[in-house]
Amino acid sequence: MYNDAGILADLEFAKKTSNLTVHEVRTVRLLLFSCTGSPCLLASDQGMNQFESIEVSNQTYLFRDRKGKGYPPGFRFNTIHDLESTWWIAFWVLCHHVPQDDNGERNEQLNDATELFPPTGTSSKRLVAFVHGGLTSTIVLLPPVFQENAQWLINARDLLVDRYTTAERGSQIDETAFDNLHEELAQIWAQAKEASSGVKYRFLQAVKRRIMQEPNNHQGSSKRVKT
Repeated sequence: MYNDAGILADLEFAKKTSNLTVHEVRTVRLLLFSCTGSPCLLASDQGMNQFESIEVSNQTYLFRDRKGKGYPPGFRFNTIHDLESTWWIAFWVLCHHVPQDDNGERNEQLNDATELFPPTGTSSKRLVAFVHGGLTSTIVLLPPVFQENAQWLINARDLLVDRYTTAERGSQIDETAFDNLHEELAQIWAQAKEASSGVKYRFLQAVKRRIMQEPNNHQGSSKRVKT
């Protein structure tokens, strides 16, 4: 991110989809830290990419019809994998933010977000959420206004899974599944942006519990609060 705009880097790793040579994959993870009161992101070349496609993470096709003939030869990165990453970015934002006026304890939401986007290692919850549509357990932990907007993520996920299923239905990847996918997904994100334009939100942080302790006979009559 630079001046609130996303910058696409590492173009030296780009190659034509027709290129059958081994694809070198570098994984990154994003580290959060406080930057003048606002969360900032830094990239590190260690750990997993929190926005990486599920198939890329597992280096296998996950949506093919098991009754089909044979498997597509090897595993290759494709257009849908790229667009799935935008879904994970949107999901990350939803899981890691709350409305500015929300004063509720959101530790369950934060714990769920950490399980979905661990700093290191892999997450089986990610596979369940995207491949098997197991988003309900996460959505119910979100603030009500976010739960309403989560429907756009469900729509986007359903579109991507439908295209994955089409692409992987035969013994070769059907590239017609890529047709107009960018435009359709961009339309969903535009609708999501419009639906959530009035929501003021802030970065989610853990809330420490306040524990009221009864004083003993030597502490006087006033109660003391420990955080």
